Amino acid sequence: MGGDITVRSEPGRGSDFTAHLPVEVTDPQAVRVSDSTASGATPDADHRAGTVLVVDDDPAVRDLMQRYLDREGFRVVAAANGHEGLRLARQLRPAAITLDVLMPGMDGWDVLTALKADPGTADIPVIMLTIADDRNLGHALGAAEYLTKPIDRDRLAGLLRQYRGNGERGTAAAEAQTRNT
Repeated sequence: MGGDITVRSEPGRGSDFTAHLPVEVTDPQAVRVSDSTASGATPDADHRAGTVLVVDDDPAVRDLMQRYLDREGFRVVAAANGHEGLRLARQLRPAAITLDVLMPGMDGWDVLTALKADPGTADIPVIMLTIADDRNLGHALGAAEYLTKPIDRDRLAGLLRQYRGNGERGTAAAEAQTRNT
């Protein structure tokens, strides 16, 4: 339904459970947005700096990514297909995008090509997350990184942190930030 349940627990003190339920449910498979981006407003630069767009047709993968990246401190928006991913990338201009290759309809290669051809999204780093081991094609089409499934979560979180800082985008910005730390 697009809601979320979180828990905060402190040993010896107790636990707080919070449930966020949507007022309206349109297409629960299309988009899942963490509560910090649920307003639908275009985020400012500070907000974009921590936003990751997850594009994957597998609901289990989207759910796992949502939960993991939420715990790592990212704002997560998830799209179930390439068309929705492109729309959200243009609307939100996230700090980074994770993108599956093997999706029905518009596959990840088509999405990556469209993102890099659009001046409004060309500078958003795209991290390919897929079982298809075609790293050379991914980099040739403009992917910032290419990780094969199963994903090393710590490596993914580290990469995303590089793209989070101060709304900077692109591999060069991430490399400069890494050199400065």
